[in-house]
Amino acid sequence: MKNMYKGGILNPKTEGLSELPVAVIKQKNLDLMFGFVLSHCPYEINGRGYVRLDGNIFNIEDVFILPQKSGLGFVDENEGAIHRYIAQNLDKNLDLMNFQWHSHPGEVYFSSKDQESARRWGETMDFVLSLVVNEKFEYVCRLDIFKPVELSMQIPLVVTHEINGKTMQFCKSEIAKKVTMSRIGNVRSVAPRKHIKTVALSLDDVAIER
Repeated sequence: MKNMYKGGILNPKTEGLSELPVAVIKQKNLDLMFGFVLSHCPYEINGRGYVRLDGNIFNIEDVFILPQKSGLGFVDENEGAIHRYIAQNLDKNLDLMNFQWHSHPGEVYFSSKDQESARRWGETMDFVLSLVVNEKFEYVCRLDIFKPVELSMQIPLVVTHEINGKTMQFCKSEIAKKVTMSRIGNVRSVAPRKHIKTVALSLDDVAIER
């Protein structure tokens, strides 16, 4: 019997049943992660974080680092430090600690060692979200799913930036002092927004100054 189909992920707009996965990180967590990288380059550094799943959106939260040994081509997290962190944070939902990130001094890619690390994580987790970055703000993001089926894919990373209340108050004050509104004809009144929504941008479009 001839196989009429080729392997691959179905287009969500035509054949697939859902949108493709995407990783989302807030600006403050992105700044923290790259702050660690720039403070330690050209040596590698490893970190972790939590993932809150919302449909096919993988929200990265609470980026942090643990005691570790690092060099130009390696980084090893202290195993004892991992156990201590777990013991000291039993009040947190540790099942959400599915995010692992580390830096490379040059090209960003997932080495065979990185894949082995993801596989070890998969022994206790349904999925692992991994990120490799460098000091040039280049990155590659990978999702490994282990249950109920095994699947690995590269996915896009999106950064969200939230306008804080102090900035909004300054802008409103400046507009009140310097902008005169001219009403012509019937203008539909718009109720003020009670909540400030985040602005989502691809990491590729974010300009970051070192």
